[in-house]
Amino acid sequence: MKPPPKPPPQPETVGGSGQDPDTLFHQGLSLHQQGRLGEAQAIYEKLLDLHPRHFGAVYSLGVIAAQSGRHLEAVEILDRALAIDPHHVEALFNHGNLLHQLKRPREALESYQRLIQLKPDFADAHLNRGIVPQQLNRLQDALASLERFIQLNPGYGGAHFHRGNVLRLLERPLDALASYDKATELQPDHAQAYSNRGNVLKDLDRFEEALASYDKAIALAPGTAEAHYNRGNVLQELERREEAIAAYERAIELKPDFVQAHFTLSQCRLTLGDFARGWQGYESRWDQRRQSGTTTREFAAPPLAWRGTAHRQDYSAAQ
Repeated sequence: MKPPPKPPPQPETVGGSGQDPDTLFHQGLSLHQQGRLGEAQAIYEKLLDLHPRHFGAVYSLGVIAAQSGRHLEAVEILDRALAIDPHHVEALFNHGNLLHQLKRPREALESYQRLIQLKPDFADAHLNRGIVPQQLNRLQDALASLERFIQLNPGYGGAHFHRGNVLRLLERPLDALASYDKATELQPDHAQAYSNRGNVLKDLDRFEEALASYDKAIALAPGTAEAHYNRGNVLQELERREEAIAAYERAIELKPDFVQAHFTLSQCRLTLGDFARGWQGYESRWDQRRQSGTTTREFAAPPLAWRGTAHRQDYSAAQ
């Protein structure tokens, strides 16, 4: 969140101060833009002592709180700013972003919706309104917002990536694949788009193409454990189990607490007859159940993210 570029009009003079509000505000804003947040905050607070409803000062204090990582305080301050000017689109946008970061998606959506009603062509509000509903499983709403953003800004690869994620959840794999293809066309270094593209190709049993997509993702971001794990799953489908073992081992090297990778690696070793290491790793399934809150050895239903075969779970990222 950046400091506001300019103050809103504030024609009133500050009684008895010898300075008008805009002059004092500009002093704070200059310090703010230099990154001298403490000094800027002191100026804004001085202004508010003299003029409590100065929107620019209240809003800028909210920006400073957000920049300092005090997100809950920032939301409360922006609430005050929006009580003064409920039609300020940047305040509404930042208010929604902060609520999203605080994992309050319904309230974030309300802020984005208020903004869109005021300014229907505010593209980034449509983008964020397409990302947040995924947390609430409101996938059709998410899709509509992402498609509106793409109408306004068709050249942003990230929007096509998020659209692909939603379409996959809606079980429209070919449409999802087309979105990931567009994302990588527009943003060739988008590693996660290649990885999620590989997941869709795996869903379609197009394993060689999935492998190539995972390889591209790993070339761009070699430290992503999930891509190595997903690559191992496809190698198993291709019955290239020694290579699958190497992929799972690399995933675990990058993410030692990757329980599902330990478990799937053990199954692969058991298939190859490596019973000593296979059975040892197979015990990691109880670690997986402890992570999910299930500690007894009763086989519960698989988690919601479980996909594909009964023992392989792929990993997609939304960000």
